[in-house]
Amino acid sequence: MSAVQNQVFNKQKAAAFMQKGRLQEALKLLLTCCRKYTNDAEAFYLLGSCNGMLGRYQAAADALHKSLHIQPHVVQTQFSLGGALKMLNQTDEATKYFRAILKNNPRMAEAHLALADILRELGDINEAHPHYEKARDLQPAASAAHFGLSSITELAGKYEESLRHIQQAIKYEPKSSHYLCTQARLLEKLKRWQEARGIYQKVLRKTPAHPDALGGLIRICDITGEHNKAEKYIDILLNKNIRNVSAGVAFLHLCKYSGRCEEAVNYAELLIEENATTPQQSQQLLHFAMARTLDKLGEHNKAFPHLKRGNELANSGARYDPLGHKLAIDNIINTFNAGAFMRLPHTQITSTRPVFIVGMPRSGTSLTEQILAAHSQIEGAGELTDLADLMKTLPAELSSKNPWPQCIDDIKQQDLDRLAQRYLDKLQTVSNEATRVTDKMPHNFYLLGLIQLLFPQAYIIHCCRDPMDTCLSIYFQNFQTSHAYAQDLFKLGAHYQQYQRLMKHWKHTLSLPVFELHYEELVNKPESTIRQMLEFCELEWDNNCMQFHKLERNMDTASYDQVRQPLYTDSVQRWRHYEHHLDELKEGLERGY
Repeated sequence: MSAVQNQVFNKQKAAAFMQKGRLQEALKLLLTCCRKYTNDAEAFYLLGSCNGMLGRYQAAADALHKSLHIQPHVVQTQFSLGGALKMLNQTDEATKYFRAILKNNPRMAEAHLALADILRELGDINEAHPHYEKARDLQPAASAAHFGLSSITELAGKYEESLRHIQQAIKYEPKSSHYLCTQARLLEKLKRWQEARGIYQKVLRKTPAHPDALGGLIRICDITGEHNKAEKYIDILLNKNIRNVSAGVAFLHLCKYSGRCEEAVNYAELLIEENATTPQQSQQLLHFAMARTLDKLGEHNKAFPHLKRGNELANSGARYDPLGHKLAIDNIINTFNAGAFMRLPHTQITSTRPVFIVGMPRSGTSLTEQILAAHSQIEGAGELTDLADLMKTLPAELSSKNPWPQCIDDIKQQDLDRLAQRYLDKLQTVSNEATRVTDKMPHNFYLLGLIQLLFPQAYIIHCCRDPMDTCLSIYFQNFQTSHAYAQDLFKLGAHYQQYQRLMKHWKHTLSLPVFELHYEELVNKPESTIRQMLEFCELEWDNNCMQFHKLERNMDTASYDQVRQPLYTDSVQRWRHYEHHLDELKEGLERGY
């Protein structure tokens, strides 16, 4: 056998070893091949692939670079190198190779998928979306593309659409526990608790002590108040020495009920250490949960580094334009001025059913709705998206060439009547008996001008709270992309300043009565404050409002635990524990943009 034939034989033998999982034997052969023939592109490609399979990504990248230097533009080598660079977190270099592949091979589904995965991890879901779609269109039975579409639509808060995509992935991989747990998690977000619980239990029947399934069940029991059940699931994980992020987060939250917070913190510290190389979302969940638990324990100096790190991780994919937000507020103020309300038509709808609870997140909107929903004549609808959805579709519905909010100049009385009735029909599905129905979508404060046109006899409750306490509480929440301003203290303060500017404008221009409910007054003087609020809503006193924490309602907002407890004053002036960390927040509140 000649030397060349021997080289070919050794490469074939190494490839066979790789297929059988005998990687060390393959590696030994390939190192010999590459030393003997330093210009053999195929040998270096195989060496890179073998190193990649062994988890030696730097060695893999070095070998693949060498292969491309010898024989440029080989698609499979470029693809493998992109994969190795991704594992080394060299995402810019990795995307360069995947883009190069797609420039000449636009129908390579695997390259679309790989590029989309990196873009998703970087938080660029808008660019990732078409690549996932292309991968799916090229290979409809590729479950990974459907899973990718589910992931980015979930990040965008489109949970129904995300659920449809993961169901397609399950269609092609029905036994995937990962996909099933993803489906269950989405059902949780849609408040379909029992369906989610059933899927998690199905996974556990197949794989007892499955970490994600147990973590999901712990989370559901936490949200539904089944703390004893949650503790049992946590003990299963601990007894089997299983590490799971979802379980760790829930354990940190639940530990205050059982006095096991030190144990929960130790468990979470192990998870943070072990998850140093895992996706950012897992790390940020743990850091936020650690910050909240340490805060409750009074360990404020230990809490803030976790809080800051959680926000840094969340902020890596955030897209927030503070100047764009200021211009949007300018547009609302200029459009809905005092003259506009005199000029625009008035609806014939005179319903007094809607009660809109507005304000910044963490200002007490959930607590306010829970108190009102305890009243025998009030039903709480939660955070309805109907008006926000209407804002997006209004230009098309009015056949207007102007965007929101300028399109309001094209509205007619019959439009107002139709749109108001549509919203009232939605309230009817919530309750057909209640005298009042609350909508606690906090950001409806942007839409108070539209609300006045649609419901001139509605009730507006504006939840107010100390700005520093409100902003700190927002900073403690892992709002992710839904509140992109929240992860940077200066931007958070500047955003709050614009909210104050808009509410000041509404105060001087709306004829709708607005009840300002101050959180501090509510927790310090609950009965007198609640009486005033009920009088504003033209309802009689109901003592159940003082027992709101006993009302059985499932909630999935950040305040779901608070509303199950009697009123407390611990959160008043909480920001002073962190004052020396909050200079940027103060600057944002004072100076803004």
